[in-house]
Amino acid sequence: MMLFYRKSTTLNLKASRSVLPHLLETGTLRTDSLCSFYTLLSCCKRDFSGTTDVKVCFRERLRNGLVNIEKDDAVDLFQSMISSNPLPTLIDFSRLFSGVAKTKQYDLALHLCKQMELQGIAHNTYTLNIMINCFCRSCKTCFAYSVLGKVMKLGFSPDTTTYNTLINGLCLEGKVSEAVGLVNKMVENGCQADTVTFGSIVNGICKSGDTSLALDFLRKMEESDVKADVVTYSTVIDSLCRDGCMDDAVNLLNEMETKGISPDLVTFNSLLKGYCKVKRVDEAMKLFREFPERALVANEVTYSILVQGFCQSGKVKIAEELFQEMVSCGVVPDAMTYGILLDGLCENGRIEKALEIFEDLQESKMELDVVMYTIMIEGMCKNASTVKMVMDMLSSGELDKSFLDMLS
Repeated sequence: MMLFYRKSTTLNLKASRSVLPHLLETGTLRTDSLCSFYTLLSCCKRDFSGTTDVKVCFRERLRNGLVNIEKDDAVDLFQSMISSNPLPTLIDFSRLFSGVAKTKQYDLALHLCKQMELQGIAHNTYTLNIMINCFCRSCKTCFAYSVLGKVMKLGFSPDTTTYNTLINGLCLEGKVSEAVGLVNKMVENGCQADTVTFGSIVNGICKSGDTSLALDFLRKMEESDVKADVVTYSTVIDSLCRDGCMDDAVNLLNEMETKGISPDLVTFNSLLKGYCKVKRVDEAMKLFREFPERALVANEVTYSILVQGFCQSGKVKIAEELFQEMVSCGVVPDAMTYGILLDGLCENGRIEKALEIFEDLQESKMELDVVMYTIMIEGMCKNASTVKMVMDMLSSGELDKSFLDMLS
């Protein structure tokens, strides 16, 4: 193939075009190969300068290689882009920066943005919004504001995305009142607050623990003709459940369903956790059994919530049954689920069963952490028969006294 390319340097574009119909007619070149053929023609026209190859290379990598992109690969791709001729468009650079930001490599994305600027390539609103987002996600809203200043200095007007990104960043830092002030400024500047805007505010308020204020903002959304989505409703429901206000949470669930908003698994997991927290495990189980008719499939979080709830309510037998149901349904328990079950068994005097499960875990490929061992050691220490056995072994010399130091 390389030999063919070298020989082809003598071809000119006119000769190449005259060959194309013949190749199609004889079947030598299939129609679906036209893209590759036109690439070849382009190479002939450029006298194999290599420019097109680089161009195709970085664009292909932009399309296919940004999922979980690593630092070295991102830097290498950026170098390929700035060395190409002609330079890539801002859309191409934006794809790279956005892809890096999605992997949470915010400092790297910001560095590449700066390097692009140093190459004399001017920003647009989209690349500046990426920078603002990276600063906000890094909890550096003060720097994000400096980029906002650059947006206006360059003659761009901040759009809804710009404001929403800043508002979310402020809420992540717990600066909810400042975020609310920015919403007012946003509206004054002609940008319409949307579901994302109010969703960020509601989430920030809920994280601060002021559920009643979050409910007020939910009502303000309705007054502003902005429809709350499942995420916003679920956020407030979760906050109510954390406060133990289960009746209010259920009322809000009914309200969202009346408005045609379907609650998802996250919504119901919050309700299950809330019921378990206030020891209303029977109601949690009743809600859980409604999953099939709601087309919901329980995950490991769902089962972990229920197993813990029934263990803490002293109904460890039901917790065991739920655990077995979880496994039989193909939901793989993680270390947290096992830890919850082991702790529940130990706390309810089922040390033998806990040891049986623990031994099975030791033989499995699951990595046991210090939490698992701590649960088992504390459980054994609380068990009278185990303590007696240890004391007998100490008396007979079968166990060294240094063992007690390990437990202290």
